[in-house]
Amino acid sequence: MLSSYFINLFEYDSTVNFQLLNLLRELPSTDVKTRSIFSHILSAKVVWIKRLQKQSLSGIEIWPDLTWDECEVLIQENRKTYRSYLEGKSDDDLKSLLQYQNSKGKEFSTPIRDILMHVIIHGGYHRGQIARAVRQSGNEPINTDYITYVRSLE
Repeated sequence: MLSSYFINLFEYDSTVNFQLLNLLRELPSTDVKTRSIFSHILSAKVVWIKRLQKQSLSGIEIWPDLTWDECEVLIQENRKTYRSYLEGKSDDDLKSLLQYQNSKGKEFSTPIRDILMHVIIHGGYHRGQIARAVRQSGNEPINTDYITYVRSLE
């Protein structure tokens, strides 16, 4: 069932976001851009779940300036919100089209399962940027690969 598959993917996403947050908190210093990218990962998830729930996006910043504590709260909220959204969804529900506007007001119609996959991939893309910044600062990034997460469950 697709909903179970996506629940697992979003659990992975939340887990590695928590791990990454813990690393970033422990570093001697973190540049503003790294915190901005991390905040963006979390805020973009809010934008997409609001679209999926057909709620207003009013007041949601796509590139907010969040503290580490605010990031922690948002990771927890995103985990709960996506799980709640996905529980009980049928395969047909997730194959159905969602009509929405992007941030520039352009209309789109996209299968929900593709939107969910985008949210997961989007986070991975930006975590890669953060890993590079961590390494360039002379520190060791964490491994956020999905396969590493799956192996840790065994």
